[in-house]
Amino acid sequence: QHIITVTVQEKLDHGISVSGGWLLEDGIAVMDLRIIQRLPGVHNWQNVAAAYAVCRQLGLGQMDIINAVHRFPGLAHRQELISDAGGVAYVNDSKATNDDAAATALVCYDPIYWILGGKPKSGGLQKVTPLLSRIAKAYVIGEASDAFADYLSHHNISVVKSGSMDQAVATAHRDAVADPRPQKTVLLSPACASFDQYNNFEERGDHFRQLVLAQLGANAP
Repeated sequence: QHIITVTVQEKLDHGISVSGGWLLEDGIAVMDLRIIQRLPGVHNWQNVAAAYAVCRQLGLGQMDIINAVHRFPGLAHRQELISDAGGVAYVNDSKATNDDAAATALVCYDPIYWILGGKPKSGGLQKVTPLLSRIAKAYVIGEASDAFADYLSHHNISVVKSGSMDQAVATAHRDAVADPRPQKTVLLSPACASFDQYNNFEERGDHFRQLVLAQLGANAP
């Protein structure tokens, strides 16, 4: 039995590790994961490291793996990059149905025009509180609108009670485009279940995607 150590916590002289955003094999740099836009965040880097280790054991060459990682299109509803047009990225993270999952997404972007809400779960927004400095503006929808708006306003976050996804996307798009900073993100990461307005998180994410592409029109990829 052959055991390979995989970590994103430190640089390893033997094994697969990620340090400073670089994937390393036995301490030697292989690829810069920070430039792979569809795999943002330490959690995705950990997934890449594990996949890389498996592929190497199966006999695949480094360049084959590197090329495959760069071509990876991402997964629907899991920090899915819909478009990056005009300095605004549009990200569908509808699978984030609690505050812990939303926090994993929020740490990857700054500044954020954040669409959230739905059927609330226990815990509210406690896990995202340390990341609220990244929020340029929040747009709350669904059953959680009042509670989330109160919580975010208490933490000095500008909030719009959008109610529906249609209104949230339209307003977030307008506000993000008007932001003079070079790169912004419109992020759907609801921190809630979807069952107040949708049958499931997939339907919610699909609706967000459709609305974003309609907003972008001819500029959509």
